[in-house]
Amino acid sequence: MKNNKMKPIKCKNDFPTKQEVNSCQDENKIKNELRKWLNDHRYPSAPCAFKACENGKLEFANSGLAQILSLFKSAGTCDISFANKIHNQVLATTENCTEVGNVNASLAAIFGIQPLDEIEGMLGAQMVATHNLAMQCMASGVNKENSIELRTLRIESAVKLCRTFTSQMEALNRYRNRGQQRVKVEHVTVQAGGQAIVGNVLAKGGGGEHEK
Repeated sequence: MKNNKMKPIKCKNDFPTKQEVNSCQDENKIKNELRKWLNDHRYPSAPCAFKACENGKLEFANSGLAQILSLFKSAGTCDISFANKIHNQVLATTENCTEVGNVNASLAAIFGIQPLDEIEGMLGAQMVATHNLAMQCMASGVNKENSIELRTLRIESAVKLCRTFTSQMEALNRYRNRGQQRVKVEHVTVQAGGQAIVGNVLAKGGGGEHEK
């Protein structure tokens, strides 16, 4: 006699494991953080960038007005000759400047400073150039194939360049904050019924107005 009893159906377990769930949650968290970072640091236009051509040469990734705008913004100018000069000076200090990645990294750095005029553009170019040279000296200083004397010299040069970079940052901040007065109050004591005032006070009297 045949056994008509149905056999249990074996179903594949499609439920994700705890590890897979945690992995997806971590991925979504990273995506959200990346999205927030891009929104907070989004520039009004893309930085000027190059792309590699089939003949091995580099050409601008953007074209037309978009490229001109990015050139102007990264140099803080409205003069194309000045913008080209600034970019060429930065690229002259870029290691392996024929590599599109290295070129775009230097251009992104000066674009990120967002200079507002030619003075800030020159300071920005100096900062990027100083950083490039400092990193090159540091890399040479830790290269064990070089002699001890050369490694010591390179590290000393890197330290000096890093100090110069800090000075350039301070100079840029001072220039940007020029004309702004700041009043720092260390300690104020006010007696009962009194009022503390910070700033210029005009007091009217019988002899007219006097500034205190």
